[in-house]
Amino acid sequence: MRAAGKALKSRAKSASANGPDAATARLNFAYPLDLVQFEILDCAATTVKVTYPHATFGAGWTFRFYGPATPGDDASIKWYDFSANAVRLDAHTWQLTLKRGQFGSYRPDVTGAILFQGGPAYNDDLFTNGFE
Repeated sequence: MRAAGKALKSRAKSASANGPDAATARLNFAYPLDLVQFEILDCAATTVKVTYPHATFGAGWTFRFYGPATPGDDASIKWYDFSANAVRLDAHTWQLTLKRGQFGSYRPDVTGAILFQGGPAYNDDLFTNGFE
């Protein structure tokens, strides 16, 4: 991962990959790849490139965020579509646009940090009508 042209590890408090949480994922989305979680300290805004070298993203893929609708509001934590802030650059890479205290960060503005958790999801509309 890279943030604003620099290696993310140089500005990040932590970065990790996590498996999907089946209990909180929407039923029509599959999370077959690891999710990412990272925190960037003392940062007002940044772009982060997330690359999955062994994945190929095409139609049906979107980037999703797990966190609060309003940073700091724990009552609103759930999965959200993040496609307005995530651009697929090629078949392997997404670019995320993040702002401190805005949608996409767990942390409210006063903390001075951006905390993101999410990842690519495949929209599997096969069972959306309720039939299996």
